[in-house]
Amino acid sequence: MLKSALNIVLGLAIVLPNLSASPIVFRLGADPMQYYRGADVGPYYATLTHSLGTVFFALDADLAVTFGANGISRNYTGTITAPSTEQLQEAAFLTGYSMWESTNRFFADPVAELYGPTSFAIWQIMGTLGNKSADPAAAELVALARNAYSSGLISGFAGHVQIFQPSDATVSRFITVYCDEVAFQSATRSVSSIQAAAPEPAAYFLVGGALIVLVGARRRVFKEKSNE
Repeated sequence: MLKSALNIVLGLAIVLPNLSASPIVFRLGADPMQYYRGADVGPYYATLTHSLGTVFFALDADLAVTFGANGISRNYTGTITAPSTEQLQEAAFLTGYSMWESTNRFFADPVAELYGPTSFAIWQIMGTLGNKSADPAAAELVALARNAYSSGLISGFAGHVQIFQPSDATVSRFITVYCDEVAFQSATRSVSSIQAAAPEPAAYFLVGGALIVLVGARRRVFKEKSNE
């Protein structure tokens, strides 16, 4: 099963200088048959020149992903770039988060409970859902990634992540997975503490309502004293 393989290699990338000048080949393996909300979601088995990564996520749901068949990979040529934008760094965070979760928690159905929502969260962040509707189950993951970015928790491991940009503009980009367990535990704890510290909307309502009541009570007391 995919999960056992992920425990061995979680997409550790080797960043080398002048990669864009080298012949880069992305070799996509067989279709993992991981269907969720009508989409064939990641992670996918693949290899990439200058990378030790073996599992990848697609960044563009609105572009083509053609898998290998009959034991032969589907090869694409292109370039490698770093996740330099906010959206790409948030996507990098979510790929690592999904792998970290898969090795630290039990999921009865990993595709439905983790990998599917992660893919849809990535596509929503990237703005590449195309004709697919946003997944309600992905909303929490999107918020998690955005909080991590705004809190400065992603840059530490985003530098280990690589983006494959195919030469064919009709083909999806792919992102390697990097999962430093120690760093990721720290990042997720920090994000969780930030979320826990933020008052819920209901809390704002209760506090606001209490203040209104107190102000009203003070006015009544002041009015009664004025009439004595």
